[in-house]
Amino acid sequence: MAATDNLASLYDHEEGLRATSLEAIKADATLSDHWNLVTEAMNAIYAFTHDHVHKSEDELTLQYLGIRLFNAAGASVIGRYRFARAMRGCRQRCFHSALPAHRACT
Repeated sequence: MAATDNLASLYDHEEGLRATSLEAIKADATLSDHWNLVTEAMNAIYAFTHDHVHKSEDELTLQYLGIRLFNAAGASVIGRYRFARAMRGCRQRCFHSALPAHRACT
């Protein structure tokens, strides 16, 4: 498999995860409200870091911090979904396997 094939496969998998996430958000009102809150918060951070013209070095520093905050928020949204999927898979393997109860799910 060529490196470009691997990138194409990775992209297809990420798009599949995105579609699954959107379906889950649409199906659950609480999750939908949470997602709307997160997106509005990220929009406010983006507006401050991108659209606001800084008037001092202090404001510029806060804009740099806002960029970090925006990136962290985006990563946490992706990370939470992946963590939840991994944990769900772990629980399914643990509860539906013949492993002794004292063994940890790893």
